[in-house]
Amino acid sequence: MKERVTIGLLLSLCVWTVTLNAQTTNSPRVLTLDEALTIALKQNPDVAEAQSRLGEAEARLLTAKAGGKPVLKARGAYDYWSEDQRLFPATQNGESGSFGPQILGADLVASLPIYTGGRVSGETDSADWNRKAASDQLTRVRESLVFQVTALFYGLLAQDEVLRSLETAVRAMDEQQRTIQALVEAEKAARVDLLRANVRRAELYERQVRERNNRTVQQRAWAALLGLEDAAAPEA
Repeated sequence: MKERVTIGLLLSLCVWTVTLNAQTTNSPRVLTLDEALTIALKQNPDVAEAQSRLGEAEARLLTAKAGGKPVLKARGAYDYWSEDQRLFPATQNGESGSFGPQILGADLVASLPIYTGGRVSGETDSADWNRKAASDQLTRVRESLVFQVTALFYGLLAQDEVLRSLETAVRAMDEQQRTIQALVEAEKAARVDLLRANVRRAELYERQVRERNNRTVQQRAWAALLGLEDAAAPEA
């Protein structure tokens, strides 16, 4: 009996742990501003594209610089003849020499461009300017991203304050409606006062829905900037 109870408790604990982990995994991640900026600079697609362009420009600069450096080439050859051929050239008259049908040769060639008419220097300068432009573009993209993430961070915090104030106003209006309703039933207030309260309550509800929609739009823009599928409300 004790063993059954123990096994049941262990199974319950395992199920509770798995459920808690699933809820933690599925829940959006709450981020501070520093965490959000770090993630955005690492995962934002615009930053990744600018970094790729900078890497491409740096590779082109290295290629352009290599055009003015020495080049060393190695070449090998193998020939097979149906008749024997002299394997090495004769060095003196009457030399018997070595003959065979197979000839294996190897060459090692070094070249250095002495004069290219400014082509190498021009290509190098052009590639260097392209690299600087790509670097400046990456800097602008990163600065713009930091500005947008920061603006949305504080915008979401401000929007949360708006929603909390509206929630307080709605609760106060509900209480006022109940009070006016009681006064009308006691014939101590006119029905027009209740109608005014109802209109005010409807206006507050409409604004509450509108501000919640704005909050959702900002939330999705926030997640998109961070390169995440979802991200919870930021923390100051």
